Amino acid sequence: MKKQKLNSAFLIAIFIGSTGMLSTTAFGQTAPPPAASAANTSANFPKVTVNKETISAEGFAAYKRSAPPGQLPPDDVALEQLINIELLYQDGKKQGVDKQADILADVENQRRNIIARTVMRNILTKQPVTDKELDQAYKQRVEQMSKKEYKLSHILSPNEADAKAIIAELDKGQDFATLAKTKSIDTQQSKDAGGALPWLDSARVPPQVLTAVSGLAAKTYTKTPVQTDMGWHVFMLDATRDISPPAFDAVKSQLKTALENDRVNAYIAKLKKDGAVQISGK
Repeated sequence: MKKQKLNSAFLIAIFIGSTGMLSTTAFGQTAPPPAASAANTSANFPKVTVNKETISAEGFAAYKRSAPPGQLPPDDVALEQLINIELLYQDGKKQGVDKQADILADVENQRRNIIARTVMRNILTKQPVTDKELDQAYKQRVEQMSKKEYKLSHILSPNEADAKAIIAELDKGQDFATLAKTKSIDTQQSKDAGGALPWLDSARVPPQVLTAVSGLAAKTYTKTPVQTDMGWHVFMLDATRDISPPAFDAVKSQLKTALENDRVNAYIAKLKKDGAVQISGK
């Protein structure tokens, strides 16, 4: 049997898992770096005023921290951008924009997000993910991951009686692909392809289907119909292949992110347990 190596996208979705966990970038950007960067900036920062309002070194450092990762412009460009923003800000205040209810809500939301991101950063600084934890997480996922993929073909029928009739035709020597093209009610491309389905790892195969096909030899079909939400199926096992686990280095960064998410979620869970969250009116 062939061994299949997983691509990077598949690693993230299957090996790491999509758990819906809170991401440390869930609020739109990573937590800001330590405030020491402001001190580094202030030593060489010029005196800048806009209509007598001072742009401080700390304000400039905060603006730079807000830049998306990898998109920080040179200091002269960043300063020009900040001056332009200050001009628009002052003009907006003259127009009363800063008194609008929706703007005040947005400002408060940004303040809340910045503080929350900083708390998340502090959690991970105080309790960083260790190499031992990464190694344990890797071994656990290797143990839990699917070890085999299945290449299946199917013929979909609207009811059990029709599926049994197809099995009877197959028992008489009819060609599976031909019957799929003429009898299957599957409106997807598998019908035109003779019932062929893409490679599926066992974690993505419904339990009743996995039970029905796991004992089949290659190029044999199920002798009883298999029911799913789509209808009644007759499956043929075309082939199987083993899945090789990804190398540790290939998934180390994704594993670290997953464990950091676990760390933050555990902290939030404790806050919820110790606090009082109420949602009324539902």
